[in-house]
Amino acid sequence: MEVGNIREFGYWVNGNIVHEPARVISTDKVTSGLKVIEAEFQDGSVRKYSRQHLPKE
Repeated sequence: MEVGNIREFGYWVNGNIVHEPARVISTDKVTSGLKVIEAEFQDGSVRKYSRQHLPKE
């Protein structure tokens, strides 16, 4: 996964998982000891995803 890639990410909204495309904006951050990917969605929100919980590419 590289910065600028568009892929589908999921997140919880009102007890349901929503899947939407998002642009990867960072792949090298570390939060609480975990390597994370930051993704920016079409509404401008940014969410972090642990690399260890994403499927291998």
